[in-house]
Amino acid sequence: MKEGRPIPVRFPVDDERRIRVFAIERGLSFSAAVRALVNNGLRIVSGDPPIVHRMAARKNPPEPRVYFIRCAVPGESLIKIGFTTKMQMRISAMATGNPFPLTLLFSTPGGAAEEKTFHDRFEKHRINANREWFREEGELAEYIARELKKERRP
Repeated sequence: MKEGRPIPVRFPVDDERRIRVFAIERGLSFSAAVRALVNNGLRIVSGDPPIVHRMAARKNPPEPRVYFIRCAVPGESLIKIGFTTKMQMRISAMATGNPFPLTLLFSTPGGAAEEKTFHDRFEKHRINANREWFREEGELAEYIARELKKERRP
């Protein structure tokens, strides 16, 4: 198969559930999860009738970034650690239906593996085992402060 072309992948009908789980774990809508999978070079054929997304793979896809977004919930500060290749779309999607202000603190190059490293590192601050939200406290707060300080240096 030529480089840069999508890899055809067929999921059994019940794998639509797996895509939904993938979406929920990352705080995405079903269609955003499918787009994320497609943008990473997969062509999804699933469901009954089949859901077929025919998006050409990009020659130079955007670099994935691990982001740290603060949600100012009254009484505490929560941090979302995730990854995306489309930061503005991700922030916009998160802001929809969220009554609290969101602030992109910083991002760093990386994808799913780097995101998992951060999740593991700050596990004890996670607010729910199935979500990517963390309390901004302890070593997570210290890490954020260091990164923000780095960004302010000339």
